[in-house]
Amino acid sequence: DYFRIIRDLAQKNNIYGCFDETIFNRIQDNLTKNDSLLMISQDMYYSMIEILEGSNRQKVYAMVSSGALIESLYLSVMNVTKFSEYRNIAQKVFDQEKLLENFYTLLETYKSDHDIQSVLVQLDSLKRIFSLSEKKQHSKKIIKNKNSHFEIKGGEDIVVSESAFNAFKASVIKTRLD
Repeated sequence: DYFRIIRDLAQKNNIYGCFDETIFNRIQDNLTKNDSLLMISQDMYYSMIEILEGSNRQKVYAMVSSGALIESLYLSVMNVTKFSEYRNIAQKVFDQEKLLENFYTLLETYKSDHDIQSVLVQLDSLKRIFSLSEKKQHSKKIIKNKNSHFEIKGGEDIVVSESAFNAFKASVIKTRLD
């Protein structure tokens, strides 16, 4: 159903080239393979970016990305049915604070657009919840993991309380419905 809606929206926004029948057949053939679906969705996303940037439609890209961000937050928060049992998912959602801030900054570039202004207003409530959440400081260190990749550990972490998460969840649900 999600991919059908994406296809319809892509046609309405004249970016159908990245969501053709070949892609939808791949999706249908891989519905039970999460890794494959992730790869297909990434291929679709990067194809869409190329089409939109190549045709100078950054505002459409910003709006599509806004919808994707809200939908991914929605799917994430809806998995937390009992905070005490799903605290780790709640923490992962709150770990996206910098991503949301960076995305918000991108949208501000197009704030003269009425639709973008509307999205910014909706994202303000999510940013506010993040900013009011308790922060915990850890010393920073860079480590090399077993795959020889460097990781930055420490810094500032958001402490996710059940009340903050519930406020965030309600805000995400409201944003998605609006």
